[in-house]
Amino acid sequence: MADQLQIWEGDALRHTVALSRADGLTIGRKVGDLTLDDPKVSGQHCRLTWSEGGWWIEDLGSTNGTFVDGGRVTKQPLALEISVSLGRHRLSLSSEPLAATPAPPALSRAEAISWPLNEDLVIGNGTETALGQTLAWPAGLRVALEVVTGSDAGRVYRVASGSTEIGREQGDVPLKDTEVSRSHAMLECFAPGVLFVRDLGSTNGTYLNGRSIRVARVTSGDTIGVGGTVLRLACRVK
Repeated sequence: MADQLQIWEGDALRHTVALSRADGLTIGRKVGDLTLDDPKVSGQHCRLTWSEGGWWIEDLGSTNGTFVDGGRVTKQPLALEISVSLGRHRLSLSSEPLAATPAPPALSRAEAISWPLNEDLVIGNGTETALGQTLAWPAGLRVALEVVTGSDAGRVYRVASGSTEIGREQGDVPLKDTEVSRSHAMLECFAPGVLFVRDLGSTNGTYLNGRSIRVARVTSGDTIGVGGTVLRLACRVK
């Protein structure tokens, strides 16, 4: 049987798309051979290509990322029946009849809240309206904030909450720095690898890699400056 892509949508209805080894398949919300009506999917999100005797999946710089079997990927081989997640869609590669594969369980409400961030809000003027909600913590995500300069230098704070508050002697990351506001900044997680830092109206501002920000996306290795303190973000997805 010809290779096919099985697509599982939020309502658990399924359909398949035939794959051409010669042409591959580009998936996106606005551009591609397969377009998905999903604001969590980027305009041009990912691509499947046939190479070295098998199918490969490649993320095309999407906002919310492409996940294979729960781990975020840039480019890697794709095996049969392995779950691929992009936005609120889940897909799998198959050469078997559709009925042979059971539908995966629907996302729980907590997972749906914490999973992808609407790309239109990220790239538009309404970014902050998506932030500030109560967020669940994605499974397999390991995040830490290391204080590299300031009164608490050397301390490491393990982050395990979708909404982590940084403040002076209070919050999830309580700092001794007198230049830090009581409620200074918030680190918010929407998916493995999709984290934002947001200033909470602090007196001295919040800085990402030395640049003043109101809200910005952060990645592993970035530094967050609050008052006279600099914290380095370490992020790993198991």
